[in-house]
Amino acid sequence: MIVVWSDGEVTLYPGDGKGGFLPERRLQAPNSTWTHAETVTGGDFTGSDLSDLMVRWSDGEVTLYPDVSASGLSGEVQMAPSGSMWKNAIQISAGQFHNGKYATDLMVRWVDGELTLYTYVGAGTFGTENRLLAPNDTWKNATLLTSGNFSGKANWDVLVRWVDGELDTYVATSTAGLGAEARMRDPNDLWKHDLVMTAGNYTPNGFSDDLIVRWSDGETTLYADTAYTSLGTENTLVYPAS
Repeated sequence: MIVVWSDGEVTLYPGDGKGGFLPERRLQAPNSTWTHAETVTGGDFTGSDLSDLMVRWSDGEVTLYPDVSASGLSGEVQMAPSGSMWKNAIQISAGQFHNGKYATDLMVRWVDGELTLYTYVGAGTFGTENRLLAPNDTWKNATLLTSGNFSGKANWDVLVRWVDGELDTYVATSTAGLGAEARMRDPNDLWKHDLVMTAGNYTPNGFSDDLIVRWSDGETTLYADTAYTSLGTENTLVYPAS
């Protein structure tokens, strides 16, 4: 798991394969550059055995860091220049939405509520653009968005936390459109405090169905083996500050 801190520090927490993490490895010391990282996601865009990190910066630049490891970040590839339309990309999330093998696709929610899926993303190219939703008011309220394989299907699912705390999964999303909507949580006050949400493969079952949430009080929770209609087993990774 990659973490970007408020002071610009970037750290890697290697997974132990059992739902926990090994000691952190610092990839970047605190710095002013990384304080401008607005949204990040990890995927396999370069076709190697290591995951890559995609970053959208505050000025609209998008960069790809191939093959991130404990050795650090290297080989920066510019995907979009400063001042580009990507300044309006509120959330980005890598996943597998074209019945392929690797997470080479990029889901993007724009500031106007438009939802776009880019398939076959690679170093220096966003691949093929597929509009899933035209600009709309409803998806302006999609506060958080992540991708994972919660349903066990060939195409991954999109998990959305709405402004009222509701959680919905869009099962087996593809270039043809969003998958069928499945309710995971009704509107509630608790999930309004979910500030960061990401999914990955942190447990032995081999699926990217483990959900990690960082709450407003600093508590960080892993929901292991989450299904598309229900949260998985809750494990506290970091307790809130006393």
